[in-house]
Amino acid sequence: MQNAILRVTLKTPVAIGRNGLSLSVLDALVFDRLVLMHGGDEDAAMKDMALVLDRIDDHVWACGGGYYNRGLHGSLPWRRLVFRKMTADRHLQSMAEDLCGITPERWPYEVSNLFGQQVLAMQFTQRFVNTPEILFRMRGNPEAIARLLQVRDYLGPGHAIGFGQIESVEWDIVENVDDAWLLLDPDGRLTRPIPAALQPLLDASKTALVSEPVRCNPPYWRGNTEPGFRPVPIGL
Repeated sequence: MQNAILRVTLKTPVAIGRNGLSLSVLDALVFDRLVLMHGGDEDAAMKDMALVLDRIDDHVWACGGGYYNRGLHGSLPWRRLVFRKMTADRHLQSMAEDLCGITPERWPYEVSNLFGQQVLAMQFTQRFVNTPEILFRMRGNPEAIARLLQVRDYLGPGHAIGFGQIESVEWDIVENVDDAWLLLDPDGRLTRPIPAALQPLLDASKTALVSEPVRCNPPYWRGNTEPGFRPVPIGL
């Protein structure tokens, strides 16, 4: 296992996730590709995670979230009004109502010229960062992870409308760094959620921490939370 910085070169701006706080964590991207390769088998994907990523004291995978050269606070994210075709998937509509209490009648939409014709389209604002590359710190097998990231040719949400298209993935080996290095950007800012147990790794006088219940391992969209810390939102 080697310490490395992965450099993901982008063709298009990268969108920020629904929480609007930070860029993707590397372990979420690796897990996503492995699940795809295993035909949806999450247990098999999780076993293979250990082949390409180390762990930090059995708490989290040894990697950070994405950042760009000027640090997470280098510039404010842009906002763009985008449209998606209204879905006819009744199962999806039912899930939206059951899980979120949002009925189809409440979805924001309007008639838009999509796909060369006037169709009902959902309207929303997408936040994105206009940067030529996203960087990740990691300890594991950088060559294998670089190949995995290119199984899907995009990074982050909004790929259906052109965000986060990957051009290439390269890496630089780094020597003599500790576990705290994996979790931070060059400005000493946290790039990923961490459990409270990992707080002693960080210099409290230099690292801005936001305390709240967090999920610290993929899949991040479900599962139990635990006391911990999340990154300061991009742009602050």
